[in-house]
Amino acid sequence: APAEIVFDEGRATVVTTTVPALVSRWLIAPGDEVEAGQALAVLQSPEIAELQARYLSARAAHEVQKRELERHEELRERELVSAADYERQLALAEKTNAELAGARGLLLSCGMSRADVEALVELNEVSSSFVLRSPGSGLVVERSAQLGELLEAGSAFSVLADPGAMWVEAQLSEEQLRHVSVGQTLTFTGDGRGLDRVGAKIIWVSRLLDRHTRTGIVRAQIQDSGHHLQAGEFGRAQIALASGADAVLVPKDAVQWEGCCNVVFIKEALDRYRPRKIRFTQGQGPYYQVTDGLQPGEEVVVD
Repeated sequence: APAEIVFDEGRATVVTTTVPALVSRWLIAPGDEVEAGQALAVLQSPEIAELQARYLSARAAHEVQKRELERHEELRERELVSAADYERQLALAEKTNAELAGARGLLLSCGMSRADVEALVELNEVSSSFVLRSPGSGLVVERSAQLGELLEAGSAFSVLADPGAMWVEAQLSEEQLRHVSVGQTLTFTGDGRGLDRVGAKIIWVSRLLDRHTRTGIVRAQIQDSGHHLQAGEFGRAQIALASGADAVLVPKDAVQWEGCCNVVFIKEALDRYRPRKIRFTQGQGPYYQVTDGLQPGEEVVVD
């Protein structure tokens, strides 16, 4: 069946941000391999400055309440402050700590790193520009956002995939799908790769046919970790089916067309051969699989 190499969708990552933003400059290109935390793009957002200001304000309030709590602890040891006042100050410190954690989380969810967030404190200034960083390692397979295009919050900016995890997706006919199940072995041969083959294990069989082509998808996980396949590569998939019964094979060179039917010449004696009609289907390699007309052990003329 015709097949294509695709990335494992379960190992792909969509890079996004939680605020409306536009890309002012891309720092990576499709095909680049990136590490977790690596800068992907410089974004402009009308809301990021407000979030940064909220974080700086929350951090300042947290520092004030933290020092006030330390002072109350000293007074408590000297029994110069009541338990109620101390508990009230402890609650205020915990509240500002929670607000600080929430403001930091909003910035991290936008795509900033912890180092970028801490750098805001040192600079003590806000900006509508920030760096979008990679949430993990992988291969950049797509840059969805166009330069200067303002995207809504949650929109995909790029897609990362694991270059070591790939699938084979084969298009099987309705009849072929009936004989395929999860766990069977699939062999992929890429166009232009000669006899090089890569083994895979079927992990999913479609139960929905395309209404136009009347074919369904069979997906297989590549087993060979040392393969050199590329996503988007086309080729052929072979799935071997076991019938559970012995088969009669005959060399293809032994079969002759006599105008009305296919025949082979059976050896009856040292000096006598007789033509016999046979029926066959496609077999493996240089053999046909005989379905009628020939028994195992009978000798036939090949050359």
